[in-house]
Amino acid sequence: MTEEQDAINYTMLDSADALQACIFSALSGYYQVAASCLRSALELNVIGAYFQLLSKTSEFDRFNKGEYEVKFGNACDCLFDHPSTQRLHNYINSKMDCSVFTKKPRDDKSWARNLYGKLSHFAHSRPTRSAVVMREGSTGPICVANSFGRIYALYLDTMSLSYVLVKLAQHTLKLPDVTRFVSFSEGCRLWHEPGKESNSIEDRGDQLIGWSESEFPRRDLRQDLSIFAPS
Repeated sequence: MTEEQDAINYTMLDSADALQACIFSALSGYYQVAASCLRSALELNVIGAYFQLLSKTSEFDRFNKGEYEVKFGNACDCLFDHPSTQRLHNYINSKMDCSVFTKKPRDDKSWARNLYGKLSHFAHSRPTRSAVVMREGSTGPICVANSFGRIYALYLDTMSLSYVLVKLAQHTLKLPDVTRFVSFSEGCRLWHEPGKESNSIEDRGDQLIGWSESEFPRRDLRQDLSIFAPS
């Protein structure tokens, strides 16, 4: 396949629309819909990386025709097993006792799986993530600072992971300057150890709205990923 035909390029077209739809929906007060858009974007980018790294050209053609299905969990398993992701896994695991992709019995340590699970709570209208709860009882779309902050935090987390997925799929890709301002620090993780109190930004959405750029915990994503470029 040419670069224009690469699986990750193809799926990014739809994921970009989903990310824009998330912003529009959140600004309009449709927080549950906004989170569902993020779920679609994440799933598309994981699937795109799966097809790209595993060079499944024929399967990708069938996928585009609606004749081939890839489940999110299976794609994560295959990406974890791929040799090109092992260096990244070992590095992150040594720093944070987690990774981008993991498999059972350590699937609760996976950035991708945990974020997907959080977003799925919105998509499946779990009681604490329903539209009415996110609007604090309102029957129509209204501005709720805490709910908007939650979506914003999830958006940053989805963007961070998407940059990692695209970089894994295309090693030669030069990440844009905007990645300097994307949340990618342990303190901003939107998942936490089972049984422990969550300190994630997503659970403190109202505080996020008032933070200035200098106060927001950030790292240069390009520096983190530069060590994984092929020698």
